[in-house]
Amino acid sequence: MVTYFFDTSALVKRYRAQEPGAHRVQELFSAAERNLVVLNLAIVETLQAFYRLHQLGEISAAERTVLVDSFYRDLDAHVTIYSVTTDHMFRAERLMEASLLLPILKKQPGVIDVLHLCAALDFREEPLVFVSSDRDLSHLARHEKLRILNPEESA
Repeated sequence: MVTYFFDTSALVKRYRAQEPGAHRVQELFSAAERNLVVLNLAIVETLQAFYRLHQLGEISAAERTVLVDSFYRDLDAHVTIYSVTTDHMFRAERLMEASLLLPILKKQPGVIDVLHLCAALDFREEPLVFVSSDRDLSHLARHEKLRILNPEESA
């Protein structure tokens, strides 16, 4: 069974059908044989995205409530929540250093992005796909020999 480890940039597409790549994320959630994993920090990041959309006037308070409720239902029914550990925090420094050595990166990934990747590396012995719409984070994950799926680039 394949494990799909989502970062927040890809996870939010589950709830925003108009986002590029949303259809691909829907397919992954609908697939029969798969394990969907998110880092516990993605919960707060996803909720923040919903509240930001509301604050920007892109969605109403009622629409935000629907997104939040749908997200919580998915967490209960479809998603394994994987917690960041102190070990991940210490291993993050190696990835930060590696990111400096990749001239293809436009910017160094943020702290939570690096923690997503550190946690995903725990699953590298399984059939794993790291799902991210963040190109720089995807380049770093590819450098770490992970299989990448950017839903915006997939057929």
